[in-house]
Amino acid sequence: MSNGRIYQWVVIGVLVVSSSASGDEPYYRRTYRVTVHNQGNIQTVLNNSGQVGAWSTAVDPLTGASFIRTIYPRNSGADWFGVSNPVIGGIVDRDTFVTWEFLPDQPPDNEFRYESINAESPLYSPSAHSEFDILCTYNDSISDPIELGFRNHHPLNVRVKQRSMAWSASNIDDFILVDLEISTFGTSRIQDCYVGLDGLLSVKYIADEGYGNTNLLGSLSGFRSVTTCDIPDSIAVYYGMNTDGRPSAPKQWNAESLLGALGVVILKTPEDAPVSFNWEARINPAMGYWEYWMPWKRGDARRVDPTISVDLAGDPALYAVLSNKYHAYDQMFSAVDHSTEGWLPPPGGASKLAEGAEPLYLLGAGPFDLDPRQSVHFTYALVGGDNAHVNPTDFENLWNPYQPDVYYNSLDFTELMTNARWAKWVFDNPGVDTDGDGYFGKFHVCDGDTQWYEGDGVPDFRADLPPPSPKLKVIPSTGSLAIRWNGYYSENAIDPFTKIKD
Repeated sequence: MSNGRIYQWVVIGVLVVSSSASGDEPYYRRTYRVTVHNQGNIQTVLNNSGQVGAWSTAVDPLTGASFIRTIYPRNSGADWFGVSNPVIGGIVDRDTFVTWEFLPDQPPDNEFRYESINAESPLYSPSAHSEFDILCTYNDSISDPIELGFRNHHPLNVRVKQRSMAWSASNIDDFILVDLEISTFGTSRIQDCYVGLDGLLSVKYIADEGYGNTNLLGSLSGFRSVTTCDIPDSIAVYYGMNTDGRPSAPKQWNAESLLGALGVVILKTPEDAPVSFNWEARINPAMGYWEYWMPWKRGDARRVDPTISVDLAGDPALYAVLSNKYHAYDQMFSAVDHSTEGWLPPPGGASKLAEGAEPLYLLGAGPFDLDPRQSVHFTYALVGGDNAHVNPTDFENLWNPYQPDVYYNSLDFTELMTNARWAKWVFDNPGVDTDGDGYFGKFHVCDGDTQWYEGDGVPDFRADLPPPSPKLKVIPSTGSLAIRWNGYYSENAIDPFTKIKD
């Protein structure tokens, strides 16, 4: 692939590079590791430099099973690429720097650690949040272009402690939460700092060649449901999906169809900073060579040429995208002229772009200042939702790049948005006063009943798990087994979300 950032996601084996370190500088022995989240409906490979959905094959440390990249839904063969990678940019001494080239931290933090809330597990830890927490630490501290692979780089001297969390219960198995604790160990203040994510949300069937070039990116918000009293939900999901769901002949769904959507939900930003949404994709104009296209506002000269890949345009251009506070239109609407909304007119080849490409997303949140030794949290969820494509003939019958609304309205994002809401609730339990200040969050009153839909803003990382199992005692005798149990704690358990014994 020609995208420089994607090259960095190909990790084969173990690479070790040594150099000296002193004082507060991180240890420079670079040992890459990969591991797997395989608890729920999203099966994904992580590496110890921050990539979730790494372009690698890894072995599940619990089962020994081997996985590649990201599979969603579970065991479906829907193979997703380059899901998320942290990006941090800011101004240091009047210079603008951006990094997405993190490297594993010093031992022992370059190794993965595992924790579980399951008291019966050998991984049990009172600090765990989920059935399977994966922890690692990585940093941005070197400028060696040989080690970084392909370009000069000025480090921001930041360290990221990452905790990813997964569950297996049926109502909470379609997302993985990822919390990043970001701190600086340098002596300089990072001003107007932005933190975000970039990656691909492209999918292909696992046995197919190529990288999945018929995909779409977009965003969803204002979703209405019975759960929210038919009031628009404030949660936003940045999603990717296959263009048509890959129907088989004769125009039917089969086991290889790509019906689902995979998205990212931003749950916590430093200082509750707003989130920008941008995307970029390659287009093929009549001249026969690749150009890039990113929706860009007219009159915004911070980025010189939006047809050049943001990866190749340098730190100031990448920072301009990270900090632009845009909310780009969906890729499906690329051939529609958005000039009246302030955007540049559609590029040549926009109709082809609108019906599928290999788009890259970039999310950014800020600004905030990061002082030496200060730390902030950035938390997101990787969320899946199946059955976004409804009928196998919808794309064939309804698609028009100049009137995409007809096809767009045939899609069904109910499962994706429902799972995103569960991710939000697990992160911050609605109706729970976590810090004891008397504020329990936001609620609606529907038909006389109070329905909490937001928490108090303090993370809980607590799932709506089944009630505790009854205490069992089995008494054997000749020809029979007597089973005795005490269900007191099971029957009186309080649901953390509904606040009732349900």
